[in-house]
Amino acid sequence: MRHSANSPRYAHPTAVVVGGMSETNQLRDIQAGAEVVIATPGRLRDYLGRRLIDLSGAATVVLDEADRMLDMASCPLCNAFLSDDGAIGGGPGR
Repeated sequence: MRHSANSPRYAHPTAVVVGGMSETNQLRDIQAGAEVVIATPGRLRDYLGRRLIDLSGAATVVLDEADRMLDMASCPLCNAFLSDDGAIGGGPGR
């Protein structure tokens, strides 16, 4: 995990998954074993759709901007992260 001189050092390896930033760096952090992923819904959905991230083992998911999604009546996007059986991400790569 890379850290800038001004960023805090986290107890767990992290990845920030957001649009407008380098996918290369984000994917490197994920593949390096990020235990905490901070994500915006759109980029997370993109990575799930391309099978670049697997949330099947995640115990908790916190979506950044989820309040805005609810304000904009985008609940289907929130639900898209859950499979029929309630597993986060819908299984490996989804």
